[in-house]
Amino acid sequence: LWGHGGQALGEDGRVLLDTEAGREALGYLRGLLTRGVSPETVMGFGEEEARRVFQEGRAVFMRNWPYAWSEAQKEGSPIRGKVGMAPLPTVSGEPGFGTLGGYQLAVNAKVSPERRRLAEKLIAHLTSPEANLVLAVHYARNPPRAAVYDDARLKQGSPFIASLREMVERARPRPVTPYYNLISDVLQSEFSAAVAGIRTPEEALGRAQKQVDHLMGEGR
Repeated sequence: LWGHGGQALGEDGRVLLDTEAGREALGYLRGLLTRGVSPETVMGFGEEEARRVFQEGRAVFMRNWPYAWSEAQKEGSPIRGKVGMAPLPTVSGEPGFGTLGGYQLAVNAKVSPERRRLAEKLIAHLTSPEANLVLAVHYARNPPRAAVYDDARLKQGSPFIASLREMVERARPRPVTPYYNLISDVLQSEFSAAVAGIRTPEEALGRAQKQVDHLMGEGR
């Protein structure tokens, strides 16, 4: 959507799906299959199925989580040392935009003061620069702290993660809503139907827009 010049959210906070940019973007994804760029089997792939095909050297491009790069560099991998990372493509040719998201750590408001204190200490530790570094080097997790990308230990231990800073800084947030899981289910169902050719992009986006508007309270 962003790569085709669209926006995920309007100024009023409405999720924007049934737009010209949305139709072009979904049509592009469908076209990857009809033109033979992607095999039809990708319609049933999860992250691991895609990674295995890519790591066996049977695909040129793959979109996945950063952990896949670490798997590709393991001893015995046919593509070890032959993998790079690039931003998502755009119709304008400029670097694309990843989606910003992550894990959240929270403290239950009803816990005792002592447990709250201990929980806050744990969260402070888990979000510290040192913890960021460990997760980046050993588990290929993008550090949320900008300063960690400049740490010499990260550049030595995981230069790949260190190189992602510019892409992370260009990332845009997904819609923030308490109904995110419900909206995600709608999008997955409708978009998959369009990519599979069951519905046209126009039909899928129209259906998705109506359902998301209802979930978000629009038009009530």
